[in-house]
Amino acid sequence: MRLIATGVFLGAFSLQFFSSLPSNLILFSLLFISLLVFFLSSGVKYLHGSIDASTIKLLSVFFISVTLSFSYAAFTAKSIIDSRLQTELEGKDLIVEGIIANIPEYQQDRWRFYLDVHQVILLGQGDTDIKRPIKLQGKIKLSWYHQKKTPQKIIHAGQTWRFQVRLKQPNGFLNQGGLDYEKWLFIHRIKATGYIRRSAQNHLLAPAAWISIAYQRQQLSTKIKQSLESHGVNKENKATAIILALGVANRNEISSQQWRLFQQTGTSHLIAISGLHIGVVAGFGYLLIAVIWWLFPSLYQQIPVRIAGAFLAIALASLYAILAGFTLPTQRSLIMVAGIVIALVQRQQVRSVSILSLAIILVLLIDPLAPLSASFWLSFTAVILILLYANKQLKKPRFSLLWLQLMLSFAMFPVTIFFFGGASVIAPIANLIAIPWVTLIVVPLILLAMLLFLIAPALSAYLLQFVSLNIEYLSRVLKWLDSFALTSFNFHSLPTSLLLVMMLGLLFLFLPKGFPAKWLGFLLLIPVFSYQPQRVEQGAFKYSLLDVGQGLASLIETQHHRLIYDTGPRSSYRFDTGKLVVLPFLASKGISHVDKMVLSHLDIDHYGGTLAVLKQVSVSEIISSNTDFLKKRTITACQAGQKWQWDQVNFEFLHPDTQGNFSGANVSDNNRSCVLRISNQHHSLLLTADIEKKVEKFLLTTQVDKLKSEVLLIPHHGSKTSSSINFIATVNPSLALNSSGYRNRYKHPAKKIMQRYQAMQIPVIDSVNKGEITLLFPADNKAFVLTSYRDENLRFWHRK
Repeated sequence: MRLIATGVFLGAFSLQFFSSLPSNLILFSLLFISLLVFFLSSGVKYLHGSIDASTIKLLSVFFISVTLSFSYAAFTAKSIIDSRLQTELEGKDLIVEGIIANIPEYQQDRWRFYLDVHQVILLGQGDTDIKRPIKLQGKIKLSWYHQKKTPQKIIHAGQTWRFQVRLKQPNGFLNQGGLDYEKWLFIHRIKATGYIRRSAQNHLLAPAAWISIAYQRQQLSTKIKQSLESHGVNKENKATAIILALGVANRNEISSQQWRLFQQTGTSHLIAISGLHIGVVAGFGYLLIAVIWWLFPSLYQQIPVRIAGAFLAIALASLYAILAGFTLPTQRSLIMVAGIVIALVQRQQVRSVSILSLAIILVLLIDPLAPLSASFWLSFTAVILILLYANKQLKKPRFSLLWLQLMLSFAMFPVTIFFFGGASVIAPIANLIAIPWVTLIVVPLILLAMLLFLIAPALSAYLLQFVSLNIEYLSRVLKWLDSFALTSFNFHSLPTSLLLVMMLGLLFLFLPKGFPAKWLGFLLLIPVFSYQPQRVEQGAFKYSLLDVGQGLASLIETQHHRLIYDTGPRSSYRFDTGKLVVLPFLASKGISHVDKMVLSHLDIDHYGGTLAVLKQVSVSEIISSNTDFLKKRTITACQAGQKWQWDQVNFEFLHPDTQGNFSGANVSDNNRSCVLRISNQHHSLLLTADIEKKVEKFLLTTQVDKLKSEVLLIPHHGSKTSSSINFIATVNPSLALNSSGYRNRYKHPAKKIMQRYQAMQIPVIDSVNKGEITLLFPADNKAFVLTSYRDENLRFWHRK
């Protein structure tokens, strides 16, 4: 069992390192070789030599497990990718019919939800000119804009709708330290994303069926909110969002402040229905049977308590998993809990490693792509640590839950850091308080309140009020813990090799007393806490153009200084590239202080992420063409002629001019953009933001001797209003960079402009195709070094 489980795991795990999936020929060849190995090893009776027949059979079983698991995972991945929206259908009008597959989220006149599609039709030029059906089945992610929340416009999970939509393939930003959104979409089997167009085609086809899990979850969610509001709990009460998250896995209403509090204290795992909660529910089910059998001893003659307890435990755990939407992570947790419960109630002792091996095999049979998700690693790492600790404690007179919790909190550090880039130092203390509070009081009472909706709604409301008070008090405790300085360390910049060293060091520290060389654990942790990211050499500078979609955000680094040039777009508190891209990127480089922040002009796609960045990163000086943007910060106006030097690297603003030629009310914000040139003795970079031809012409008159640059950031994302021929010729770059969004509504960059650069034999690299782009300009006359995050980290699930 252990050998098979190891092979199955390695086969599925290894797939994630492939930049492209193996062909069907290779996969079928692997399956053929596996069968051949199986029959050959079965025929082996005796061998003369160092390897006997039993060893060969074990090796063959391992090889077969690996190849079958790898092939199964690869075929599963291919089926997901092949069923995505076809490239030629992107941006075209489609009629889709399907069932709303989750609890819709409403925010700022917009609905967001998943639609489980069962029919797609391509429209022609007219709305009624239907051409042909399209092969697209599975989940798509939709936004429905400009929808005021009225009783007539409230949509429900489980309803069947017809919509006219425009879709695009799964797409996301790719930056160092940031979320791989394309991977997330792939794991969740989302085949396309898009928006609903205003059309007469949009209408409800059928109400939700009562057997729909998503519908019942939304009904319970509505009842919980109504019950709390009818008994005096404010609609804006933040505890309601946590009750919904723990009761029916509806996390739509959790605020960004709440997320931050749970993340900073290392307790965010508690607001997701996980293996811990499902295990507790199973435990309560077993305990309930034990109490009933104790009250009525005659039941022992009918059925053993362990059988009845196991049945109710698994039944309640399954019901709770259904309330969580029965997602793949929930299914994995349920399998693990069910396996442990069944093993524990058997008369014969079952080894922990057998339970774990069976759980791994079953989980990967259901979802061979599970190793791609963080929840898989967190769940199995925690279970392995608990089982190891339990086996160790069996020889002792008492089982220390306190020490187990501390051990888990510290031992999970490397895994948490790897997936989330940081770990809360206060987490062990916060979890010691929060875990028993949530799992023994909050979750059971929420579930009991939902059961009482049918028979005692008044009692249910009182229970929910009591739970709400508990959550409020728990939040106060967590806020108090979070108020301490240094509650978290940022390990985002740690390389994987040091994370492995950290894991090894913690392993040494948790070895039993008396184990030789246990002190090595402290020595192994020294390089982890003393690590400093590599700096740029004196006289050199590095430019990082971040992938933020339709907008601009970038960073310039010298040996001892940092400058942010724009912070990217923001459309809502959920979509803020300052929070989603810039901050994780800075954290991955170990940057918590920036010397200067330049906000080129007041377009939301250039300054949108500023407030999020300023909340977590200290900035010595802010420079912009608009000095009234921030009320609580002094902003220096950028003007032509301003210059300074950092570490033998020169910085100079070329625009706006000091005469105020571009300061009138009729001048666009674009033409007020701060134009910055960075250079050393051998290299130069020109950042132009959104200037248009009028400014380009002005610069050719006033700054012609300073425009020549080795690399140019293309003005205004490649718009038709910029990049005049004379301007490009004068700058005469050897490389042009562009920042734009995938299939953006402005259709940047314009084809005509790209042809212009091509005709002048200037290569253009766009963040939409390359992700984060980094240029290292050395101090000497050697060529600059160009790297692309998408090219270096390309995986099979990424958009090609």
